[in-house]
Amino acid sequence: MKSHLLFIVVLFCTLSAYSQINTHAPWVWMKGDNTIDQYGLYGEQTITNSQSKPGARNIASTWRDPAGNLWLLGGLGMGASQYGFLNDLWKFEPASNKWTWMKGDNEPDQLPVYGSSGTAATANKPGGIYSGISWVDGPENSGCLVGMDMVPMASGS
Repeated sequence: MKSHLLFIVVLFCTLSAYSQINTHAPWVWMKGDNTIDQYGLYGEQTITNSQSKPGARNIASTWRDPAGNLWLLGGLGMGASQYGFLNDLWKFEPASNKWTWMKGDNEPDQLPVYGSSGTAATANKPGGIYSGISWVDGPENSGCLVGMDMVPMASGS
C-alpha cells in the first residue's frame, strides 16, 4: 500500500506541476545570473532590494502563493560565500521582478533550532533542508513543506 500511495503522490505532484506550464509559450529569462555556481546576495531579511538574489542551488522546495509570488526554500547550493545544505527562504515577486530574503541563514550547513514541541518561537529554524515536497492547500496555508533536514551525526555514531 505504501508504494502505491507514494506513486499517487508523485504522479499528482507531477501532473499538477505540468498543468501550470504552457508548453507552447516561449521561455523568457526574467532575472538571474548567466554563469553557473554563483553565490547569493542576501541583503537584509524581509527588505526587498534590487541586488538581492538566491545563490545557485538544486533539490530545493518551491511553490506559488495565491498572490502569484514564487517561494524558494533551501536546497544544496551556494550561500553568501560557501557551498552546502541551505535553510534560506526567498520570495520572488514577478510584478517587481525582485527577490526578497525572508528567513534562514545566509550560509549553508547551519544547525537546526527546534525549540519546544508545539510552541512557535522566532529562534526556531530548520537546518539545511533539501529534497522537499511543497504544496498549496488554500489561501491560509500556502507553503506546507516536507524535506530532509541536515542534522549532523553525533560523534561515535
